[in-house]
Amino acid sequence: MTPSVTPGKPGSLVGKPTVSVGIDLGGTTLTGVMVDRDGKRLASRTTPADVHRGPDAVIADMVELVDALLAEASLDWQSQLAGRKALIG
Repeated sequence: MTPSVTPGKPGSLVGKPTVSVGIDLGGTTLTGVMVDRDGKRLASRTTPADVHRGPDAVIADMVELVDALLAEASLDWQSQLAGRKALIG
């Protein structure tokens, strides 16, 4: 189910995801963390950031990182993240 804005309540969402994933791309490492709705850490992982390989390779590494976080938390893409929006900043 894709989240939707509730009429009359700016910013409120229906069908909020049960998990959130944060990724930090640093100069030397790529770090990801997955938390539940209450902010409890479900999984975390840090890998080398091989930024010299270019943006396509780094994005592929981020996808692999999210896959690893989901596996560590015993979750899957379809049940948690399909149809959700991402914030990049």
